[in-house]
Amino acid sequence: MTTLVKLTRDCFGAGVIAADPALALKNALADCPEALQVKGKLHVIAAGKAAMAMMEQALELCQPDSAMAVTNYENLRELDNCIVLGSSHPTPDIQGVKAAQAIIAKISAAEADDTVLLLLSGGASALLPAPVPEISFDSKIKVNDILVGSGLPIGKMNVVRKSLSQLKGGGFARLAAPANLYAFILSDVPDDNLADVASGPTVAAPDCMFEAVDILNGAGLWDKLPADVQNYLSSPEKRAVAPSHNILIAGNTVSVEAMAKPVPSDFNTVFSDAPMTGDVNDAAREIVDAMLNAPTDQKTVFLWGGETTVQLNGKGMGGRNQELALRVAHLMKGQMADRDWAFLSGGTDGIDGPTDAAGAVVNGTTLTQISEAGFDVDAELAQNNSYPVLERIDALIKIGATGTNVADLQVAIVG
Repeated sequence: MTTLVKLTRDCFGAGVIAADPALALKNALADCPEALQVKGKLHVIAAGKAAMAMMEQALELCQPDSAMAVTNYENLRELDNCIVLGSSHPTPDIQGVKAAQAIIAKISAAEADDTVLLLLSGGASALLPAPVPEISFDSKIKVNDILVGSGLPIGKMNVVRKSLSQLKGGGFARLAAPANLYAFILSDVPDDNLADVASGPTVAAPDCMFEAVDILNGAGLWDKLPADVQNYLSSPEKRAVAPSHNILIAGNTVSVEAMAKPVPSDFNTVFSDAPMTGDVNDAAREIVDAMLNAPTDQKTVFLWGGETTVQLNGKGMGGRNQELALRVAHLMKGQMADRDWAFLSGGTDGIDGPTDAAGAVVNGTTLTQISEAGFDVDAELAQNNSYPVLERIDALIKIGATGTNVADLQVAIVG
């Protein structure tokens, strides 16, 4: 492992550690003691990839009348005095439907003097599929698959998801009313917009149905929708709004700043002015441009955070971080032959797409290794088949499910 590759891994690791959900929740509850000052019953619901750590911390600080946690299978484990349910991510499954129904039943029964604590983290949108009664679960799955492969930004995808859900877009808050509702939120979106975290179950989106129709038509996706979804969205309505206290406890920006901690003092550290979003092709060009324009007399580290999207054209295996890394390596062909460089992109949840990798790291030797392994980079990228290529040359980042999620992190280093 080269020195620069190791440094990218160290930076990424520091960013993941900074997203510790338990510590973030403990600090947030200390700053908001009224959330635990309950007249009636206290119901604690945790949902998302960080649900286990957040619920465990909450149970150390209070004794709720009921506690329920829903997380992805990779993070699933038992907790005393808590119902724990597993669900699928990124593709919803029937167990997620059952978990969502259990949560709906619980919060719908809450009374005016009760308090509902929602401990929310990234991934909860897929983990809790609760389609409106007018559409089927199979249709909800099909819509999700269409969105994931559309190349739409995460914000626009979430608008569509909200329009078809009982829980998203303020639906959780509507169901929990008239109880007091506090949501402690670990953000996994680049700009920490709480309306986008898990599709905003406690953030009102009264016009989401109207917006969803415009988005789907504008992206040329309307004709691909199942008939029951088309019928439901053909007569959009405004949605009711219910109050909630929404508290951000940690996010992508904090982790990006933490990535600078392992950087040696003789390196120049550059933080991006904007989140890394949009299509992986555009993101790869932005990253390569930054590297090629790095000062020739200074070792430089570039740090980004965000969440890119992938236009699915093939049936290969991979994820947005793996594809971004492979595209950066491809664009760097013939560049910087006289300088060392390395680039890493990884998901803080430890899971990139439907794979066991968080992402990948590439450097100046990557393309040679790929060629010697018998792969054609252009052909593999055309099939979105980054995982097998990067696995063959031992370029994948495998850290296991982390129990947290604050979007993706990217590190580029020029020697």
